[in-house]
Amino acid sequence: MKFILYSNPKIVNYDINNIGNIENKLKNNEAINETETNDILDYICYETRCKISNDIENDTFENKDLEATSIINNYFKELNVITHNCNTKLNINNDVTKNNFLIVEIYTEIYNQKLKIPYLIDVTYRQFFTKEKCNDNYSIIKHNVYIKKQDPGYFISLYDIEMISSLLTDGYQLFDPDLAYAYGNSFLKTKINEHIGYVEQTKMFDFFDNFLRGSKYKLIDKKTLEKNDLLIEPVNKLVLKKDVATY
Repeated sequence: MKFILYSNPKIVNYDINNIGNIENKLKNNEAINETETNDILDYICYETRCKISNDIENDTFENKDLEATSIINNYFKELNVITHNCNTKLNINNDVTKNNFLIVEIYTEIYNQKLKIPYLIDVTYRQFFTKEKCNDNYSIIKHNVYIKKQDPGYFISLYDIEMISSLLTDGYQLFDPDLAYAYGNSFLKTKINEHIGYVEQTKMFDFFDNFLRGSKYKLIDKKTLEKNDLLIEPVNKLVLKKDVATY
């Protein structure tokens, strides 16, 4: 195993008609239930991984985060779902390891309430959990200053392993302050150009609020995705309620 944590991408078997029905609900701003939320997220994460790799079980997905985030962002934009594209260098600090990821807000009915619930999506996060770049000897220090550090996976707390393992496998996770802190902190600790022993303190809600604001980092546009065979569109023509005749 070349990864420090179990991170095999989930293999998803889905009913294409079910996915189409969920897409239509989202397009029409109808709340979906928790099972449907998991179904649509499982579907797009799996299909995106298949788009960017011919071997999703063994691929590290290194440097494929921009492609993946662009694919998923475009897909949800087609469904009128609110998205926030994030870039670690813009949302955290310019000296941390670069990564693109997405926050999506899914209109969900849960406990008899209809809410827009955020999810963090990062189907290529495993690229930062390789043994090669997550070991004690990987960092480089000159004049008591870090000029290279381990990848984010090296800095995951033991308390967060179960939550992060779920994100690695599924490609998405319910976005709450705990996940925001664990995920954001894993990147903050890769910060270079700082002295040994310096620890930057960030509050839990700083990451949560920051990621929900997104960034102005430009993703790959729909035309370019299509040109490079990276486009995933809704499975069938979406039917809007206003277009359906009533008798």
